[in-house]
Amino acid sequence: MEIELKYIIAAIINFGILFFILKKFFFEKVNNFVENRQSEIKNSYDGIEEERQAVADEKTSVEQEMKEIKDKAVSIYEEYKIKAQSNKEKITDQAQEEAKQILEKAYIDIESQKVRANREVEKNAVDLSVEICEKVLEDTLDEEAQRKMIKHFISKVGTI
Repeated sequence: MEIELKYIIAAIINFGILFFILKKFFFEKVNNFVENRQSEIKNSYDGIEEERQAVADEKTSVEQEMKEIKDKAVSIYEEYKIKAQSNKEKITDQAQEEAKQILEKAYIDIESQKVRANREVEKNAVDLSVEICEKVLEDTLDEEAQRKMIKHFISKVGTI
């Protein structure tokens, strides 16, 4: 097998003609297609990168909002905890004050009833003493003199 020069030259000429035809009719279209595809891929990649950045920014924003909400919730909790403690103290103080007033009123009522009871006992003792004195003395003194004498007697008995 020998390689002939005429076949090599014919193959080179055929290749040149084919290259020229392909270049004239198809290279520009293929080149445009490749450039368009590269542009689409680049734009798509840029869009994805922008979306990734937007998502990262949104995530940061949401995390910040969550932190602020948590801080606000803690603040509200603490505020209501303080208010509850204050209300507890007010209610306790008010209850103690009411109990104190009830006790004071009870003591005053007791003292008042005690005074009334003492007056009643004193009056009954005076009346009883008057009757006894009348029977013993058989002499009736006027009632006013008897009362003075009995009061004097009771006051002496009361000091003993």
